Amino acid sequence: MKKNWQLIIFIGVIAAVLTGYYIMTYESEKDPDVVKVEEGLFEMTVTSMGELEALVSMNINVPDMMMNLPWSLRIYQLPISDIVKEGTIVKKGDYVAALNPMEIEEQLKRRAEQLISLEAAFENTKIDSSLVLSEARDGIRRAKDAVTDREIKVELSIYESQAVQRQAQISLEVSQRSYEQSQRNYISLKRKHEIQVERAKERLDQQKNDIATLEKLKKEIVIHAPGDGLIVYQRGFSGEKIKVGSHVSRWEPFIAMLPDLSTLQSVAYIRDRYCKNKNGTSGQN
Repeated sequence: MKKNWQLIIFIGVIAAVLTGYYIMTYESEKDPDVVKVEEGLFEMTVTSMGELEALVSMNINVPDMMMNLPWSLRIYQLPISDIVKEGTIVKKGDYVAALNPMEIEEQLKRRAEQLISLEAAFENTKIDSSLVLSEARDGIRRAKDAVTDREIKVELSIYESQAVQRQAQISLEVSQRSYEQSQRNYISLKRKHEIQVERAKERLDQQKNDIATLEKLKKEIVIHAPGDGLIVYQRGFSGEKIKVGSHVSRWEPFIAMLPDLSTLQSVAYIRDRYCKNKNGTSGQN
């Protein structure tokens, strides 16, 4: 029985080998596929979203004041509260957009309150300085009167003993030194209070200047067209178009533009696509 199974397996292997040899021989004897090569233009069509873009355009940006605002104002950016519809035809001087004045108004209110305090501080500094210096001048006069009094005593001491004369002379010298010291102290004290008054006035003047700047900026946040043309929204650094609610600043001053329609070009955005150029090499657009 075992020999029969061995015979069957042997016959099966022989049949498989012969079958494989026949197939390979048959495939090699078939005629190969022949393709006729034709010369022509190889084209690849890419469909993509795009837009028209002008090579030359006039920018509509934030007010020039925003580009040079002092850091002390702490106004770094402002949102757009209103803007005309894209595609609107405008003339030079026409309304284009407006920035939200809320932050400016809050600053004005806060600084108006601070201005009252600074004005009071300035007046108090002047009054304090006047009182202190007046008292110092009185001290100088008293010191001078003391010197005069000691001089008289020295003159009268000529009829006294040498010890009394010496004591009168020493008292005169002490009063003279005190008088000279009071004069030097007055010069230093006067300079000190002059500086205090100057600084109080500088803070007051700075606050007034800041308020004037904010009031002027509030008038200039209404944007007008710098020329004639078609309104096209600008794109921010993120690539999105400027719209109501977008923030503009000295770093992102773009609001809209007036393109020169005679310089239009079509711009298509193709992402994550590979294509062959004329030389057959691959490139990504």
